[in-house]
Amino acid sequence: MDWAVDRDIRIIADEIYDRLVYEPATPASLSVHFARHPDHVAIVGGLSKSFAMTGWRVGYCLAHPEVVRAMTTLQSQSTSNVCTVAQKAAIAALTGPMDCVERMRRTFAHRRDLSLAIMAGWDRAVCPRPDGAFYLFPSVAAYYTPAIPNSTALSEALLTEIGVASVPGAAFGDDRCVRFSYATSDAVLESALTLVGNFLKKL
Repeated sequence: MDWAVDRDIRIIADEIYDRLVYEPATPASLSVHFARHPDHVAIVGGLSKSFAMTGWRVGYCLAHPEVVRAMTTLQSQSTSNVCTVAQKAAIAALTGPMDCVERMRRTFAHRRDLSLAIMAGWDRAVCPRPDGAFYLFPSVAAYYTPAIPNSTALSEALLTEIGVASVPGAAFGDDRCVRFSYATSDAVLESALTLVGNFLKKL
Protein backbone atom coordinates (compact mmCIF):
# COMPACT_ATOMS: atom_id res chain seq x y z
CA MET A 1 0.00 0.00 0.00
CA ASP A 2 2.84 2.37 0.82
CA TRP A 3 4.41 1.58 -2.55
CA ALA A 4 1.11 2.41 -4.30
CA VAL A 5 0.56 5.65 -2.40
CA ASP A 6 4.11 6.82 -3.20
CA ARG A 7 3.32 6.37 -6.89
CA ASP A 8 -0.19 7.84 -6.72
CA ILE A 9 -1.79 4.49 -7.58
CA ARG A 10 -5.36 3.79 -6.43
CA ILE A 11 -6.10 0.39 -4.92
CA ILE A 12 -9.42 -1.48 -5.03
CA ALA A 13 -9.32 -4.27 -2.44
CA ASP A 14 -11.78 -7.13 -2.89
CA GLU A 15 -12.35 -8.42 0.65
CA ILE A 16 -15.44 -10.54 0.00
CA TYR A 17 -13.78 -13.65 1.51
CA ASP A 18 -12.57 -11.79 4.61
CA ARG A 19 -14.20 -14.19 7.10
CA LEU A 20 -13.29 -17.39 5.27
CA VAL A 21 -9.60 -17.59 6.13
CA TYR A 22 -8.06 -20.73 7.58
CA GLU A 23 -5.26 -21.13 10.12
CA PRO A 24 -2.40 -20.49 10.17
CA ALA A 25 -3.28 -17.67 7.77
CA THR A 26 -5.00 -14.62 9.26
CA PRO A 27 -7.35 -12.10 7.64
CA ALA A 28 -5.85 -8.90 6.26
CA SER A 29 -7.68 -5.71 5.37
CA LEU A 30 -6.80 -2.37 3.83
CA SER A 31 -9.22 -0.63 6.18
CA VAL A 32 -6.29 0.64 8.26
CA HIS A 33 -4.78 2.20 5.15
CA PHE A 34 -8.14 3.69 4.19
CA ALA A 35 -8.11 5.70 7.42
CA ARG A 36 -4.75 7.22 6.39
CA HIS A 37 -5.24 7.40 2.60
CA PRO A 38 -8.99 7.61 1.84
CA ASP A 39 -8.34 9.00 -1.63
CA HIS A 40 -6.17 5.99 -2.61
CA VAL A 41 -8.17 3.03 -1.25
CA ALA A 42 -11.57 1.52 -1.99
CA ILE A 43 -12.62 -1.65 -0.19
CA VAL A 44 -15.39 -3.78 -1.67
CA GLY A 45 -17.17 -6.66 0.00
CA GLY A 46 -20.46 -8.46 0.10
CA LEU A 47 -22.54 -11.04 1.87
CA SER A 48 -22.67 -13.77 -0.76
CA LYS A 49 -19.50 -15.58 0.38
CA SER A 50 -18.80 -15.21 4.10
CA PHE A 51 -22.50 -15.07 4.99
CA ALA A 52 -23.75 -17.53 2.32
CA MET A 53 -26.35 -14.99 1.13
CA THR A 54 -25.77 -15.54 -2.58
CA GLY A 55 -29.34 -14.90 -3.68
CA TRP A 56 -29.63 -11.55 -1.89
CA ARG A 57 -27.01 -9.84 -4.10
CA VAL A 58 -25.91 -7.37 -1.44
CA GLY A 59 -22.51 -5.72 -1.62
CA TYR A 60 -20.87 -2.69 -0.08
CA CYS A 61 -17.92 -0.38 -0.58
CA LEU A 62 -15.78 1.79 1.68
CA ALA A 63 -14.38 4.60 -0.46
CA HIS A 64 -13.78 8.33 -0.75
CA PRO A 65 -17.06 10.31 -1.07
CA GLU A 66 -16.17 11.35 -4.63
CA VAL A 67 -15.70 7.72 -5.63
CA VAL A 68 -18.98 6.75 -3.96
CA ARG A 69 -20.80 9.51 -5.85
CA ALA A 70 -19.37 8.29 -9.16
CA MET A 71 -20.30 4.70 -8.31
CA THR A 72 -23.82 5.77 -7.39
CA THR A 73 -24.24 7.56 -10.71
CA LEU A 74 -23.11 4.48 -12.63
CA GLN A 75 -25.08 2.00 -10.54
CA SER A 76 -28.31 3.98 -10.71
CA GLN A 77 -28.26 3.64 -14.49
CA SER A 78 -27.64 -0.11 -14.52
CA THR A 79 -29.81 -1.54 -11.75
CA SER A 80 -32.37 -0.58 -9.16
CA ASN A 81 -31.83 -0.52 -5.40
CA VAL A 82 -31.41 -3.64 -3.30
CA CYS A 83 -34.83 -4.65 -2.00
CA THR A 84 -35.78 -3.76 1.58
CA VAL A 85 -35.81 -7.37 2.76
CA ALA A 86 -32.23 -7.90 1.55
CA GLN A 87 -31.11 -4.67 3.20
CA LYS A 88 -32.59 -5.78 6.54
CA ALA A 89 -30.97 -9.20 6.14
CA ALA A 90 -27.61 -7.52 5.46
CA ILE A 91 -27.88 -5.42 8.62
CA ALA A 92 -28.75 -8.51 10.66
CA ALA A 93 -25.80 -10.42 9.18
CA LEU A 94 -23.26 -7.66 9.74
CA THR A 95 -24.37 -6.66 13.25
CA GLY A 96 -25.55 -10.00 14.66
CA PRO A 97 -23.62 -12.87 16.27
CA MET A 98 -20.95 -14.48 14.09
CA ASP A 99 -21.30 -18.02 15.51
CA CYS A 100 -22.84 -19.39 12.31
CA VAL A 101 -20.10 -17.81 10.19
CA GLU A 102 -17.42 -19.42 12.34
CA ARG A 103 -19.16 -22.82 12.07
CA MET A 104 -19.26 -22.40 8.30
CA ARG A 105 -15.58 -21.42 8.21
CA ARG A 106 -14.62 -24.55 10.15
CA THR A 107 -16.79 -26.70 7.87
CA PHE A 108 -15.11 -25.26 4.79
CA ALA A 109 -11.68 -25.91 6.29
CA HIS A 110 -12.70 -29.54 6.86
CA ARG A 111 -13.98 -29.85 3.28
CA ARG A 112 -10.79 -28.35 1.92
CA ASP A 113 -8.74 -30.94 3.79
CA LEU A 114 -11.05 -33.76 2.72
CA SER A 115 -10.76 -32.65 -0.92
CA LEU A 116 -6.98 -32.35 -0.77
CA ALA A 117 -6.71 -35.84 0.74
CA ILE A 118 -8.65 -37.27 -2.21
CA MET A 119 -6.69 -35.23 -4.75
CA ALA A 120 -3.43 -36.50 -3.27
CA GLY A 121 -4.27 -39.73 -5.10
CA TRP A 122 -4.19 -37.94 -8.46
CA ASP A 123 -0.58 -38.83 -9.19
CA ARG A 124 0.06 -36.23 -11.90
CA ALA A 125 -1.86 -33.31 -10.34
CA VAL A 126 -0.46 -30.61 -8.08
CA CYS A 127 -2.80 -28.60 -5.88
CA PRO A 128 -1.72 -25.85 -3.48
CA ARG A 129 -3.44 -25.73 -0.10
CA PRO A 130 -5.72 -22.67 -0.12
CA ASP A 131 -5.70 -20.36 2.91
CA GLY A 132 -9.23 -19.10 2.34
CA ALA A 133 -12.43 -19.08 0.26
CA PHE A 134 -13.81 -22.44 -0.96
CA TYR A 135 -12.05 -23.30 -4.20
CA LEU A 136 -9.30 -25.69 -5.27
CA PHE A 137 -7.12 -24.88 -8.27
CA PRO A 138 -5.10 -27.99 -9.15
CA SER A 139 -2.61 -28.05 -11.99
CA VAL A 140 -3.73 -30.90 -14.23
CA ALA A 141 -1.77 -30.16 -17.41
CA ALA A 142 0.14 -33.44 -17.03
CA TYR A 143 -3.11 -35.20 -17.94
CA TYR A 144 -3.68 -33.30 -21.18
CA THR A 145 -3.82 -35.36 -24.35
CA PRO A 146 -4.29 -34.55 -28.06
CA ALA A 147 -8.04 -35.06 -27.52
CA ILE A 148 -8.08 -33.01 -24.29
CA PRO A 149 -5.34 -30.39 -24.84
CA ASN A 150 -6.35 -27.69 -22.36
CA SER A 151 -8.44 -26.74 -19.33
CA THR A 152 -11.55 -25.92 -21.36
CA ALA A 153 -11.55 -29.30 -23.05
CA LEU A 154 -10.95 -31.05 -19.73
CA SER A 155 -13.79 -29.19 -18.00
CA GLU A 156 -16.11 -30.05 -20.88
CA ALA A 157 -15.08 -33.72 -20.70
CA LEU A 158 -15.58 -33.88 -16.93
CA LEU A 159 -19.07 -32.42 -17.29
CA THR A 160 -20.25 -34.46 -20.25
CA GLU A 161 -18.60 -37.78 -19.41
CA ILE A 162 -18.89 -38.02 -15.61
CA GLY A 163 -21.27 -35.19 -14.68
CA VAL A 164 -18.80 -33.16 -12.59
CA ALA A 165 -18.71 -29.39 -13.02
CA SER A 166 -15.45 -27.45 -12.95
CA VAL A 167 -14.27 -24.14 -14.34
CA PRO A 168 -11.40 -23.97 -16.85
CA GLY A 169 -8.28 -22.41 -15.43
CA ALA A 170 -7.96 -20.38 -18.63
CA ALA A 171 -10.75 -18.16 -17.28
CA PHE A 172 -8.41 -17.26 -14.39
CA GLY A 173 -5.24 -16.86 -16.43
CA ASP A 174 -3.77 -20.35 -16.00
CA ASP A 175 -4.71 -22.91 -18.62
CA ARG A 176 -2.79 -25.62 -16.75
CA CYS A 177 -5.45 -25.68 -14.03
CA VAL A 178 -9.14 -26.26 -13.40
CA ARG A 179 -11.15 -24.88 -10.51
CA PHE A 180 -13.39 -26.91 -8.23
CA SER A 181 -15.64 -25.54 -5.50
CA TYR A 182 -15.91 -27.35 -2.19
CA ALA A 183 -19.01 -25.44 -1.13
CA THR A 184 -21.07 -28.62 -1.07
CA SER A 185 -21.57 -31.64 1.18
CA ASP A 186 -18.83 -34.10 2.15
CA ALA A 187 -20.67 -36.88 0.33
CA VAL A 188 -20.91 -34.92 -2.93
CA LEU A 189 -17.25 -33.93 -2.70
CA GLU A 190 -16.08 -37.47 -2.10
CA SER A 191 -18.18 -38.82 -4.96
CA ALA A 192 -17.29 -36.07 -7.45
CA LEU A 193 -13.56 -35.96 -6.76
CA THR A 194 -13.30 -39.75 -6.81
CA LEU A 195 -15.00 -39.74 -10.21
CA VAL A 196 -12.58 -37.09 -11.44
CA GLY A 197 -9.59 -39.06 -10.16
CA ASN A 198 -10.77 -42.21 -11.91
CA PHE A 199 -11.36 -40.24 -15.12
CA LEU A 200 -7.88 -38.71 -15.02
CA LYS A 201 -6.22 -42.08 -14.49
CA LYS A 202 -7.64 -43.21 -17.84
CA LEU A 203 -6.06 -40.32 -19.77
